[in-house]
Amino acid sequence: PVLLEIRADLAAHRRRLWLRRSVRRAWYVAAAVAVGLLLLAIAQRLLPLEQAPLVALAIPVLGLLVLIVLVVRARPTIGETALAVDAEGGAGDAVASALAFASAIPAVAGPAVGAEDETIAVDGTFDIAEAEARFVRRQRRDAGARLRAIDPGLFRPRVARRPALTALIAAALVLPAILLPNPMDLVIAQNREIREEAERQAERIDEIAEDLEGKGARPGDPRTDLAEELRALAERLRD
Repeated sequence: PVLLEIRADLAAHRRRLWLRRSVRRAWYVAAAVAVGLLLLAIAQRLLPLEQAPLVALAIPVLGLLVLIVLVVRARPTIGETALAVDAEGGAGDAVASALAFASAIPAVAGPAVGAEDETIAVDGTFDIAEAEARFVRRQRRDAGARLRAIDPGLFRPRVARRPALTALIAAALVLPAILLPNPMDLVIAQNREIREEAERQAERIDEIAEDLEGKGARPGDPRTDLAEELRALAERLRD
């Protein structure tokens, strides 16, 4: 029963430890997303990137997917929680040792049977196995008492200072890059107009090629060869 109480108390600490780990990883992902958006904003001012809005939308989505994977993988085990409680809660190594004894000596995992564990008599009737079992059960009760005395808010989420500062600086630099006019927008607009005009010209050339091909139905007619050349020209225009 004491071991079950220890595991139940650790379950609550485990959830809070998982939350703290998740929050820490969220700060790192937020910093990575902010830096990615900043690099994209800089690249937009150096190159005519027409797909930049889609990339800007994809970066946070990718960051969210990465965060989900990291959060799932960050879920601590009961053993990891016990070690963290011992290290940060001031329990020494009592809680982790209680779990280790229960795993290493499963025969004494249950309660005492017809014997008191408070006193280990060293006399002619001394039994090393019984003394070991008594010691393990006493240590387990001590671990349970220490665990109950630990602050329930031991694993409060914390602000990861370095990634948080990185995310704030990157976000502050991204805002001017978004609000100020981008000279590459004019280049993108011109390129778009050129492509649209090339597409219109290619359609006209295709129509002429079809007309010539219809008139040059005889084998070896030069109009058929000219139609093929026009189609090749239209394809180059589209490319």
